[in-house]
Amino acid sequence: MSTDLESTVPVNPMTILDRLTAQNVDPDKLGKVIDLVQNWNADQAKKSFARAMVCCQRDMPDVIDDAKNNQTQSTYALLETVQRVAKPVYTRWGFSLSWSEGPVKDNLRTIIMTVRHEDGHYELHHGHYPIDGEGPKGGKTMNPLQGTVSAHTYAQRDMMRQLFNLVLAGQDTDGNISLSAQQVEELNTLFDECRAAGNEVNSDAFWAYIGCKDMNDLPASKFE
Repeated sequence: MSTDLESTVPVNPMTILDRLTAQNVDPDKLGKVIDLVQNWNADQAKKSFARAMVCCQRDMPDVIDDAKNNQTQSTYALLETVQRVAKPVYTRWGFSLSWSEGPVKDNLRTIIMTVRHEDGHYELHHGHYPIDGEGPKGGKTMNPLQGTVSAHTYAQRDMMRQLFNLVLAGQDTDGNISLSAQQVEELNTLFDECRAAGNEVNSDAFWAYIGCKDMNDLPASKFE
């Protein structure tokens, strides 16, 4: 890991236990001491995780969109492109990522990303994504296996973007770049206003009409 972070050496509970045992300390007190030390170590690992994440996001370069969605004419970054840019940075700061799948509910696939840090702390992030395989008009575009792979690919790319606050920069200049933070906030505000007025937006129907998977797939050219 980079020397920007001070290494925290966890306290070994067994060392303390050996010392206290040699002093004939009451077993109940020994147990409380061990619990205290373990909690302290866990807290230190959590702080180390947070510090490393700050440095990781700081050092993360922009990811250039290198593929094009022929249906929406928008550009996006391939998963392998995101990995090629992000992996050297997050591994340098002691992180590793692994993926698993939770239950399918309401036609949404649950993708679980486990983020581990070398000092011991880890976090689970859950994402819920449509089961891929249908086009904007409902026609089948993939078989079940292809749909599963496509959904996982999209989920991993999207969850990494959120975790590391990645900037996906479009190569073109025709407006087919990702929405700005202000545009995303404005759309979310409009959805909230509709919900508050009793006019809940059917997300699946709305994005199918727009021709995108969700807000992350919406090019700036379609914002208005």
